[in-house]
Amino acid sequence: MAKMEPATFTLASEDDLPGLHDLSVHLFGVMNTVSYSTLLAWHRKNPESYYVLKQEGIVTGYAGFLYLTAENTAYIMEQAQPETSAPSTTDLLPFTPGIPIAGHS
Repeated sequence: MAKMEPATFTLASEDDLPGLHDLSVHLFGVMNTVSYSTLLAWHRKNPESYYVLKQEGIVTGYAGFLYLTAENTAYIMEQAQPETSAPSTTDLLPFTPGIPIAGHS
């Protein structure tokens, strides 16, 4: 039996996004996955939003953290049943060292 390479968990690069999107479609379906162009726009707005788990160069898992504006977060939290529409890139913020992302007032 051939020995497999160890899995890696790293910050996603733009080259990883097609595999990340394909995995999301496979897991959640086309209707519950943002478009590739939206994913790419989010990544370009905040390149630290997605991390990928790769086994032998193939994306096998991922984690995503979208840092949204206080207004957008409040809007989502106020809804009895939040909309499923994806936030626009104007609703995303970059992660900035020293600035907390929780507790917006």
